[in-house]
Amino acid sequence: MGKYSKIEYHPSELERARTALAYGFLNLGMFIQGKYQQSFLAHPPSTPGGPPAVRTGNLRRSAHTVAYKDGQIIETAGATPADYSGEIEGEFGVIVGTNTGYGLFVELGTVHAAARPALVPAQAAGMAQATRLIGQGAKRYYGRSAVGTGDGGG
Repeated sequence: MGKYSKIEYHPSELERARTALAYGFLNLGMFIQGKYQQSFLAHPPSTPGGPPAVRTGNLRRSAHTVAYKDGQIIETAGATPADYSGEIEGEFGVIVGTNTGYGLFVELGTVHAAARPALVPAQAAGMAQATRLIGQGAKRYYGRSAVGTGDGGG
């Protein structure tokens, strides 16, 4: 008889892989959050179209990341689950943002002030590396959640 590979379906392993993917999204979100927070200029004034400058630090400190799987928050960084009550939909995802009342106005501008984007460029930087970042996050999850495989989890 010839050589063959046998692939079996194990629901618990599939669920573990789905959770690992959600943690991969968390890793992507944390990268975007870090880029966002690093982009703020240390000394005012900022120029229109450039990143915002730090005045009080509230906007930069308010950045947070929320990762979820099957509509349930799996982990947060800088946010509380109550911040997103009823806003999370879908199988997997990550939310990166600020809960200040003025973050959107700084990012997009108003009729009185030009935009000083920081989150959109941070998101673009993250999306350029999304496959690698999600893979790293999933691999880290597998490393810490190895259960009964004898091989370190994957």
